[in-house]
Amino acid sequence: MIKSLINHIKENSSFQTYLFIQHEEKISSKYFLDKFNKYYTSLSRNGIHQGDIILLDCIFNIEAIIYLISLLYNNNIVFLCNKSKYHPLITPFYDFHINYNIITKNIKKDLSQQRKIKQLFTNNSPGLILQTSGTTGSPKFIIHDINKLLIKYRPKQDYIKYATIYTIDHIAGLDCLFYSLYSLYTFVNIDSGNVEFFLNTIATNSVEQISLTPSYLNLIYFSNLYKNYNLNTVKTVILGSEYLNENTISHIHCIFNNKVKIIHKYGATEFGSLSSITNTENPQLINIDKYKFKIKNGCLYIYSPSIMLGHIFENKVIKNKTKWYNTNDLVEMEGSWLKIVGKNDFTINVGGNKVIPKEVEDLLNTIPNIQYSKVYAITNSIMGQVVGADIITKENELKESLIKRIRAFAIHKIESYKIPVVINIIDQPNITERMKS
Repeated sequence: MIKSLINHIKENSSFQTYLFIQHEEKISSKYFLDKFNKYYTSLSRNGIHQGDIILLDCIFNIEAIIYLISLLYNNNIVFLCNKSKYHPLITPFYDFHINYNIITKNIKKDLSQQRKIKQLFTNNSPGLILQTSGTTGSPKFIIHDINKLLIKYRPKQDYIKYATIYTIDHIAGLDCLFYSLYSLYTFVNIDSGNVEFFLNTIATNSVEQISLTPSYLNLIYFSNLYKNYNLNTVKTVILGSEYLNENTISHIHCIFNNKVKIIHKYGATEFGSLSSITNTENPQLINIDKYKFKIKNGCLYIYSPSIMLGHIFENKVIKNKTKWYNTNDLVEMEGSWLKIVGKNDFTINVGGNKVIPKEVEDLLNTIPNIQYSKVYAITNSIMGQVVGADIITKENELKESLIKRIRAFAIHKIESYKIPVVINIIDQPNITERMKS
């Protein structure tokens, strides 16, 4: 699959103006291919052979991207690692470490542990190992056959400018990267989560398509910085990695315009990004009928050919023995359309009663003067957990007044245990390094 991608870029290099833009530097297809050939031929000189496991520092820059493509072309298994999130658990598993142009041999590797990973692969196919963004204490690293992940992409010649806030150690960032390369987009690299930098990059480069999380889009909206930029070139907004609500959809139209196309993508680190159709009237709804799926106890199970080969957890390599995967996403069906309503992991247990945060958020967002809410669990010695909420108001309001209004409004609409007992007024959404809230 990687070889066909390189051939696709070569065959169209004379038509493609730029493959990447990073800051003010414009990267042509020729530059990309020349660098690719240089890095690819340097691998064997540095003792890197097919099947070797490589730890690649992958802050989203062009050099890291070209190294990634070169290593996959060489049939290596690549551990993608953002240096700020490096975990010592992975030390026994890799052969070499690449940090920019510095290649270092790992003298602490464990051959028996490496063998367990390599046995998951057939025919020396290239692979990826990604860290999940889960909230559990111990990290989990997902092992993928890259050929299975890439099978859904089709070569195209679209030549539009595309940008994302995701990094390539994230499954959504990889999806954006390969989607852009296969489509021959000009990929405008954004290597900072700063809102003003993001908006300036979009406006300066006349970007036409962007991919980001709902939380990051809300951050843009509440910053009000978008009002300082001309964003009229943006025609398509792709949202994923979190559930989508009506407020976020309305924020899209405020930031850009009413004609912008909204695409709602769905995926997970364990099986990649799925091809789906977004409902044009209600972008909260998606159709994934290309895949087998089932709903059990309200949770979505996916059957996908791109399911992970296995994972590393607590220093053990565990082989995946089924193509069915429990996403832990709570869903509802509306005809043939699927609606994600939240994560089962984030369900709040109040004295044995379950609370889905999205249900409470949707109610809070209908209360006058509330324009954003984030509901979460708070540990309680008596009830186990109680409901907390962060609120952004349209106009300044005393906290005591807001709490009284919320309780008076909610008492007749939802059960009392679902009403937030702790309420904080905030200025803007709090988001993680993964651009989620």
